[in-house]
Amino acid sequence: MDLRPFNPSQEQIERARDLACRSLLCYQPFEFSDDLVVGMGHQMMTKGRGMVHTGHIPDAYKDQPGVKGVLVDPEKVDQFRADNLLLDDLYQRMVNFIESKLGAFSQYDFAEVGCCSGYFPIQMAMRGARSVTGYDRIDYSPTFKLLNEIVGTDVQFFNKAYRNGTIEGAEPVDVVMSVAVILHISDILQHLAFLGSIAKKAMFVWTNTMAGDNEDEENLLIRYNQPNRYYKDDKFPYGFDCVFISPALLRLSLTEMGFTEIHEFTDRPEAMDKTLFRQHRGYLAIRP
Repeated sequence: MDLRPFNPSQEQIERARDLACRSLLCYQPFEFSDDLVVGMGHQMMTKGRGMVHTGHIPDAYKDQPGVKGVLVDPEKVDQFRADNLLLDDLYQRMVNFIESKLGAFSQYDFAEVGCCSGYFPIQMAMRGARSVTGYDRIDYSPTFKLLNEIVGTDVQFFNKAYRNGTIEGAEPVDVVMSVAVILHISDILQHLAFLGSIAKKAMFVWTNTMAGDNEDEENLLIRYNQPNRYYKDDKFPYGFDCVFISPALLRLSLTEMGFTEIHEFTDRPEAMDKTLFRQHRGYLAIRP
C-alpha cells in the first residue's frame, strides 16, 4: 500500500521506522517514503532476506541483532520493492474479489482475525466499510493509530488472542477475513468454526494448504509440523506450527457451517510464482 500520496509527515515516517524496528510494521506491504518500505514480499516470492528497507536505523536499535535480521540487503532493494509490489497486488486483488461478489462495502461491517499491522482493515475502511475491526495476539495498537492518522480512517483494533475456541468479547459482524492465519492455529477446524460463528454474511479465508503436484488435495487431511516454531510459550496441544489443511477439507468445512456459495479466489498476479499461488487457496463463503 503506497502511503506517499497521503503525504505522511516526517514525524509519522519516523514513528513508522520505529515500529518497523520493533517488528510491529514488517510483514504487510507499506511504502511510507522513498527510504522506508516494509513487507514480506521479498521473502515470499524469492526467498530473499529482509522485510524492511530504511534509509537509517534509529540509534536505539543500531546494536540489536534482531533488527539487523529484518533489514534488506542494500544490493537487493530494487528486487525487494518489486516483490513487495507483487504482494501488494495480490492483496488488492483479494479485496477486489470480495467486493465483486458482495457489492459495495458500505453495506457491511468487517472484522479481520489475525490482522497483523492492519493492511486489510485499513483497505476496507478506505473503501467505505460501515465499520472495521481488527484482532491480533500481538499488540499492534500503535501501528493502527499511525495508519488511521495517515489515511484518515477509524479502524478499531483489539489486542486479543484466540484461545480455547474463541476470542473473548468478539462480536458478530457481516464479513470476517482470515489471511495467512489458520496455518498458525493448532485446532484448525475449531478455529474455522469460530470464524463462521461470528460471520453473519460471509467469510474469506486464504491459507497455505496441502495442495501441490504430489498431494491428493481431494482427501480430507490435516498435516502438523513441529510445535513452537513461532509461539514458544504455547503449550500442547496448541503449539503446532505450521498446520496445513487440504483444500477439500477446507471447502467441506465451509459447507458444513452453512455457507451455500463458495467462490474460489484464483486471480493470480501474472509475475507471481505459480507453485506458490497453487499451494495457497482462498475461498469466499457466503450465507444464503
